[in-house]
Amino acid sequence: TFTRAQAAQVIVNYLGLDTENTEAAFADVKEDAWYYGVVNAVAAEGLVNGVGGGNFAPEAPITRQDAAKLFGELLGLDAEAADLSSLDQFSDADKIAEYAAGYVAIFVDAEVINGRDNGTFDPAGFITRQELAKIVALAVQQFEDVEPGPVEVESAIAVNETTIGVSFSDGTYVEFELEEPLVEGENELTIEHEGVEYTV
Repeated sequence: TFTRAQAAQVIVNYLGLDTENTEAAFADVKEDAWYYGVVNAVAAEGLVNGVGGGNFAPEAPITRQDAAKLFGELLGLDAEAADLSSLDQFSDADKIAEYAAGYVAIFVDAEVINGRDNGTFDPAGFITRQELAKIVALAVQQFEDVEPGPVEVESAIAVNETTIGVSFSDGTYVEFELEEPLVEGENELTIEHEGVEYTV
């Protein structure tokens, strides 16, 4: 799953927002938390809302409908003008929250977000990192109207002795096959992603 704080981090990285000089926006976003500046920076731009009671619930998994709203707002999409008829294909269309329905409809029309195999949209289902990466990549291709910040490596893990998995700051996760097996201890590797070389 992908948390609300992690989603805020994707936005910060994408827009290149300043996270150093921020004011507290939510009671449950503590100053010593890694996401303190991240959440406050995104909140200051009006791109995220709380969950009520002055809280943000940073560690809560983000749902599919909330991801649609979050990135729909980021891209400046007009949810009020959306044709909601595209949601009729889903057996649980009535479960999609009113605040997110317009954004979900736009992304469904553009084939950025798909339904589940059982004919539902599953609006309250938790979104995975892989699903979010697809949404970010396809949404930017379809609707981009903002300049992205530089993409950086967030983390790298050994999947097996010849494969590493790398998470990038734009929300993408890519597995790289190595020419030679990893050795025990520290390994410094150079990989290429979207035409850019990174050292991990």
